[in-house]
Amino acid sequence: MNITRRDFAKLAAVLLPLGLARTTAAGKTAAFEAGPVGTLPRGLERVPQTPFDGPEGAWTLVAIPDSQHDAAFYPEIFQRQMEWIAAHKDSHRIRMALHEGDITDDNGVRQWGRVRKGMDSLRDARVPFSVTTGNHDFEHVDGKLISRSTRLNEFFGEKDYAASAVFGLHAPGRVENSWHELETNWGRLLVLSLEFGPPLEVLRWAREVIAARRPARTIMVTHAYLHQDGSRYDFEAKGDKQSATPRGYAIPGITDGEIVWRELVQHEDSIRLVLCGHTIGNGAAYLASRNLAGNVCHQVMANYQMQVRPARGHGSGGFLLLLQFHPDRRTVALRTYSPWYNVWLDGPAQRFEIDLT
Repeated sequence: MNITRRDFAKLAAVLLPLGLARTTAAGKTAAFEAGPVGTLPRGLERVPQTPFDGPEGAWTLVAIPDSQHDAAFYPEIFQRQMEWIAAHKDSHRIRMALHEGDITDDNGVRQWGRVRKGMDSLRDARVPFSVTTGNHDFEHVDGKLISRSTRLNEFFGEKDYAASAVFGLHAPGRVENSWHELETNWGRLLVLSLEFGPPLEVLRWAREVIAARRPARTIMVTHAYLHQDGSRYDFEAKGDKQSATPRGYAIPGITDGEIVWRELVQHEDSIRLVLCGHTIGNGAAYLASRNLAGNVCHQVMANYQMQVRPARGHGSGGFLLLLQFHPDRRTVALRTYSPWYNVWLDGPAQRFEIDLT
């Protein structure tokens, strides 16, 4: 998606109500009703101390939604997000941070440098993380995506995954397709991070990884999978009726959500959770589908960039998707939090639980 700073300034002048919740000094959640976008609380002087509200033995994964406009216009927002994750590694038992792609807006050196600076906070704190590409992280000419060429691997390398106990790459020296293992009280979990519109060869590789590692559960991350209406991107059935459809980009071998489901996800019973970004709408979408084994796979989209309605203000507003894995080995609580505003988004699309039995 493309938007100029001037366009955003016009949007920021619109009065868009936003239902939020904030954490009080006592650690309790209080109601917070924002007024005009421009009056939202901004830029706390320091990283907030955010109490952990999960049960004993719970732990957290953090999904980092599209940071493209923060990299372009508000690098301090991205920096705060990364500093918050690092500062809460122990208190929230954060096991890994997963970027959903569209890390930058233009694949430019300046924006990659800003992101690299922010994610150094994770590296220094030994927080495992994965990064992958979105369409904005590829080569563009005159605003049009023309190839899979990306500067991602100029700024991130295999050494950046050293905090993962065990990990692997699809191709040497390229970090956009990776797997990571986590030893947890849920058993051995596998995280698969796949590039934008992953080619069929990458999907075949992902199946080979699952067969070799035999995880208790697999969490898959890719950039474009769900449309904002909660359906999978499906060019064969819907064509351009789904905005920003991946196969609308002129890249040979590109796939979409339905192909990824058909060729990978539905076959692998361990994949019970898919995370993605890319599309906008109100910033969140959800789909539950039964795989070939008859079990439910939960598919979740989170993205809070500028075009989301209602607008969150100040770029993405700094919102992160926190996934809290409870010790019952079935419940995952999903919460949307901004360490920039120190507020939680409320409502069924932003705060809910899923069962990964």
